[in-house]
Amino acid sequence: MYQGKHVKRAKYTERYANKSKATVLLFSLVLLMVLLVGTTTAFLFTSDGPITNIFKPSKVSCEVIEGSFDRLTKTNVTIKNTGDTEAYIRAAIVVTWKDDVDGNVYGAVPVAGENGDYTISLNLGDWIEGSDGYYYYVKPVAPGASTAALINTCKVNQDKAPAGYGLNVEILGSAIQSVPVSVVNEKWPAVIVKAPHGDLTKAD
Repeated sequence: MYQGKHVKRAKYTERYANKSKATVLLFSLVLLMVLLVGTTTAFLFTSDGPITNIFKPSKVSCEVIEGSFDRLTKTNVTIKNTGDTEAYIRAAIVVTWKDDVDGNVYGAVPVAGENGDYTISLNLGDWIEGSDGYYYYVKPVAPGASTAALINTCKVNQDKAPAGYGLNVEILGSAIQSVPVSVVNEKWPAVIVKAPHGDLTKAD
């Protein structure tokens, strides 16, 4: 009787031990898979570098090319696009009397006209005058290219100059990237461009 119980208990213990081993083995396999997936995921997240898009901003700049000036007459003044992208260009013309020694500016502003202090001939075929006092080159200018002349000639009536002063004609150029069109129209409201690379016209 005792021997039978012992054998039965031994079989039960062996069966329980086998189940425990199987459970432990299954748990170990699941744990190993979790660890492998976790390690792989961690590797993917830590070893894959970020995708970096480097956008180089365009350079928009211009330079006034003086042409020639012989103290009495200034001719062939143009503006060059010194940036690296197509741009529209505008210019302001500032005329003053300036002394030859210290560069002081005379109080009275020179008057243009045949009977005035100086005469000026502008190229209003390639340029338009905006309501804001700027002159706008109607076409976009490619990088490295120049506008057509803004000032054909500008000549001082020397007998009208104050003693010790000469006529000073300063061109202030500025440029704006030609696209997008909406930015050109917003920043330069005196003119309007209707399509990319199109001509500038006066705003209504």
